[in-house]
Amino acid sequence: MALYLAFELIRYSPDPEILELSEALANFLRASYATTTVLTMFLFFLLVEVTAERNELKLENISLTDQLTDLSNRRLFEIAFRQEVARGRRDHKPLALAMLDLDHFKQVNDAYGHQVGDEVLQHIARHLRNATREGNVVARVGGEEFAVLFPGLALPEAVEVTERIRKVIEVNGFRLKQQTLNITISAGVAMVDYEKPLEHSYELADEALYQAKREGRNRVVACGTA
Repeated sequence: MALYLAFELIRYSPDPEILELSEALANFLRASYATTTVLTMFLFFLLVEVTAERNELKLENISLTDQLTDLSNRRLFEIAFRQEVARGRRDHKPLALAMLDLDHFKQVNDAYGHQVGDEVLQHIARHLRNATREGNVVARVGGEEFAVLFPGLALPEAVEVTERIRKVIEVNGFRLKQQTLNITISAGVAMVDYEKPLEHSYELADEALYQAKREGRNRVVACGTA
């Protein structure tokens, strides 16, 4: 645009060949140049806007995704939790929550280092994704703690799916060079009470999880069971 304005406003001596052009052709060239300038500016601003939108989406994705495991992080899990509560209340369908924690994870970090510990977490995340179905919400909500929402499932069904997850992780050890690390999880499952705050559901599932730890780990406990 600056070049266009400069050529239009500053009176330079025209090239002799330009003077030989017909007025119609000269006007056509002038219009073409102006159109090209405007089109270039439009494409430039469009590119800037598209790039800005992509960067914004990337930043949003980063803020809602656990960068190590590529699962939802706690922030996104909380959003999904509220959405599922609203949907379940509206459709009169149950909702179950499972809290899962790796057993003796500190020993893995102490014995093999945090790099291996991170790889173990990624290993667990892959199996969580593979063992759950579409519609389940899976997230890493703490260091070695994960959470899963089971929309539409009653407690026995949610316990069954969580037990399947536990078995999948138990039988698929983490390969480390010439050895296999036996990784297990403990889990607690609770039904979500739509009339109470979300914290109440977390407390029930955590209570069942702690019971699983006390009973020897590598097991699933449903809230309220002995």
